[in-house]
Amino acid sequence: MTTPDRTKLRPTVAAIRKRATLARQLREFVPVARTRTRALLRRWPAALVAARTGAGRTTAVVQSMSTPTLRSLAAGSAGLGAGLLLGGAPRIVAAAGVTPAIVMGAAVLARSSTANGNAADSLPAGADETLDASRLDDDGNPRVS
Repeated sequence: MTTPDRTKLRPTVAAIRKRATLARQLREFVPVARTRTRALLRRWPAALVAARTGAGRTTAVVQSMSTPTLRSLAAGSAGLGAGLLLGGAPRIVAAAGVTPAIVMGAAVLARSSTANGNAADSLPAGADETLDASRLDDDGNPRVS
């Protein structure tokens, strides 16, 4: 049995310098990461409140739109996303283009699944297709007068 050559197992000077540089960079990074994590944790509650508020406002606006308007906007958004994807845009950009279609499609599906299938589409006689928030009940369905 042969013994391994000990000179081949020794790290080179370049490898030792690389390790020392990496260790120094890690020592410098840890305090920065700690500081930024603390700042993030301080801002987190306000960010959650802002996100919830924005989502609530968006939901109210989307629910106040008529079903044909929602369908048209969703189709346009889906077309935009498909065009971006076919045009070679990064996937994240195409996904951002399709996101409104998903939100509006969910609103249309939620409407059509309530009250035996078509609560939002069955407007009272003589009502036009445009719905504003004042003509909707608490569940987002048209008020029957």
